[in-house]
Amino acid sequence: YFQVADILVLPETGRYGCSFKSGSLIAGMRYGLPVVSACGLLTSPALKHGENIVFADFGDVPKLERVLEPLVGRPDMRRRIGENARILTRDVTWGNTYVQYMHNIDR
Repeated sequence: YFQVADILVLPETGRYGCSFKSGSLIAGMRYGLPVVSACGLLTSPALKHGENIVFADFGDVPKLERVLEPLVGRPDMRRRIGENARILTRDVTWGNTYVQYMHNIDR
């Protein structure tokens, strides 16, 4: 599916948002797709709107349209965000995610 996709849209609530615990998020980002999702309590500060992901409000259709329009019409923007996502997630593996998760539990 990723080979025929230009954008990966992962609707999430604005409360919790997307997180690196999502296999779909990581897979899409590692593939180099620009991802549109929501920012919330579980979202890593490493995810930066317009740099390596695009955050949207899925409860507000006009706002969602305004976020998607530039991505649809600008392949250069999709490539830049997708490449930055690929670079960011290069070292995101199940092992590294586990270690980070366990470290955060100990706090």
